Formats: sequence, C-alpha cells, structure tokens
Amino acid sequence: DKSNVKAYSAFVIGAGAAGEIGFSDVDFWAADDCYYFLCPDNLNNRYLYFVLMKNQPLILSRVRKASIPRLSRTVIENLVIPVPPLEVQAEIVKILDNFTELTAELTAELTARKKQYEYYRDLLLDFGVHGGGQVNVNGEHLEKCSPLSETDLLERLRRSIQIKKMVCVIFKALISIMA
Repeated sequence: DKSNVKAYSAFVIGAGAAGEIGFSDVDFWAADDCYYFLCPDNLNNRYLYFVLMKNQPLILSRVRKASIPRLSRTVIENLVIPVPPLEVQAEIVKILDNFTELTAELTAELTARKKQYEYYRDLLLDFGVHGGGQVNVNGEHLEKCSPLSETDLLERLRRSIQIKKMVCVIFKALISIMA
C-alpha cells in the first residue's frame, strides 16, 4: 500500500521530531510513531489541526527527551477537544486559514524588504560615497576610494525614498485586506 491515512488528516509525530503537528491534504503513510486522527462526523479535521496547534506547547512539554525524543500515546488520548457545531468549526477554519495565508504573504514581503533594505544600506554606506576612503578603528587612513558624484548620490537617495513609499503602499493594502 502507498498510504494508510486519507487526505485532509491531522497528525502528531510521536518520535524523533516528537510533538510536531501536521496536516496533510494528500493521502500518506503513517509509521508507528505518527499519531493520526479518524474524526467522527461532528469533527472537522482541519479544525482539529488548529486545536492541536493551540495545544502544541502542552504537547511539547510532555515529550520525553531521552536519546530519541518520544511522545506517549496517552498524552494525545488525554487531550480535551472542544467540539462546537460543524458550522462554527468551518468558520473558525476559514478565518484561521486566511490568517495563515496572510502570515505567509507578510513573511515573504518582510523577507523581500529586508533584502532590499540591506542592498540600499550597503549601497548608501559605501564609503566611496564620501570620497574620504577608509580608516581603521585607530583613525589611520587605509585607502582612497573614488568618490561618488553628487548626481549619483542623489539618485541613490531618490531610489531609496521611492522604495520606502512603495513599501508603505504595500503595507496599507495588506492592512485593508485584513480589515
């Protein structure tokens, strides 16, 4: 068999990466140290996943950290899962999935902005900009750098201001989407 667990199932790792929680949207093979859940008709699998994620600190606190970290099945069996009506579960899942997607987008955007910031920081702090060369911590002159023209310096500053304005527009758009 290629799988022993159906798609759209929540699971908890019991050994190795013990206490890690996952959700699979494809059929998969769960080994003995992977606890997966067969939800009754009144429990949404994705909702269960989010409840498990909320309880992850508790689950991780119960991992035995011997040579191979292990999580006892009884820890999982003793979890209390609140079960509101399916319509409420579906709405909770919808909201949390939207937040998960927005978080991923924001993380990607912040990573891109950090790279952009580093690029422009390095560009603006190129010591050739000031035409004075470089000095060591004792103030001794090390080498002469060719100075950047005033036009080039102003162009660098103009581009960095444009980038800042663009980032503000992006964040305002993301905030309006979240509202």
